[in-house]
Amino acid sequence: MQAKRYTSNLTQSEYETIKQFLPGQKTNKLKYQWIDILNAIFYVEKNGCTWRDIPADLPPWEVCYYHFKKLKITGFWESVKIALNKLVRTLIEDKQALPSCFLLDTQSVKNTDTGCETGIDGNKKIKGIKKSLLNDTLGLNWGRRVKSANTGDRECGYATIEQAKNYLKSCETIKADEGYHGEGFGINILDQYGISIEIVGKLPNQIGFQVLPMRWVTERSNAWMDKCRRMWKNCERLVDTAEAMIDICFLRIALRRLGKSRMEC
Repeated sequence: MQAKRYTSNLTQSEYETIKQFLPGQKTNKLKYQWIDILNAIFYVEKNGCTWRDIPADLPPWEVCYYHFKKLKITGFWESVKIALNKLVRTLIEDKQALPSCFLLDTQSVKNTDTGCETGIDGNKKIKGIKKSLLNDTLGLNWGRRVKSANTGDRECGYATIEQAKNYLKSCETIKADEGYHGEGFGINILDQYGISIEIVGKLPNQIGFQVLPMRWVTERSNAWMDKCRRMWKNCERLVDTAEAMIDICFLRIALRRLGKSRMEC
């Protein structure tokens, strides 16, 4: 059956970019091509369907889920996301590979009946999980942790920074909102990692909503995640699967930017 064209499909230039990171086959060749397997995984993530509802013109769902799980266990999704982030920064934005400034934020998401790590965020009145994200000033993600929604922002921040510590070698400042203020959070991060925490609060005499410096970048990244229907709510049974879906989301964003740049050249 000839595969249809879906909006989540890789273009040829995008596939050429990611192909160099794909694992090689030591024994028999794959029955299905990598581009079709990746298109099926991206279809699930973007359109929010279950694995069993993958269209018939794509590889069988068992094959797609097997490779998704295998790549998740080996850390493929995170490592490729980071590698593509570096390419976007150096090749397109003419910046250093590792950022000097990061943005730290959390997003609470409702759980479905199969969701993991259930808790209640008392501030936002949401029962589900809390996604903690460490992004650069381009909106690209470098660190992520998924906790229950009743976990405090500072505790999530510690875990996210620790998970992304290998990418903080050039970091001087992490900007965060007022939820990270207090209880020695900034002092502990400065002592442990040598990074200063800058709290971006409301503007003086602010009345109503106003766009805060650099905070809009974080909110834009959250909006990018919301374009993936699989992530509107948390339906993942495992925490590492929810984190892998975050990696795939931002991997696709970096891949699209690199693909467009290659086409323009």
